[in-house]
Amino acid sequence: MELLLILVAVLLPPLAVFLTCGICKHFWINVVLTLLGYLPGVVHAVWYIAKHRPSEPYYRRFSSRDHGPLSNRR
Repeated sequence: MELLLILVAVLLPPLAVFLTCGICKHFWINVVLTLLGYLPGVVHAVWYIAKHRPSEPYYRRFSSRDHGPLSNRR
């Protein structure tokens, strides 16, 4: 899965950071770096993915069965 994130980081750096951490400060840093120059955005995205390897990517943290902390379902 990490290899796929690296590939996404080369093609669309902010998307790769978003899939790793969601909308966090590193996502916005990566958006700015990508707008300033494509290569700095790629370098930051690859660094972030390598440095912050989540045990589970952001988009899989909430399964379809989990309705959030405010859910009344049990």
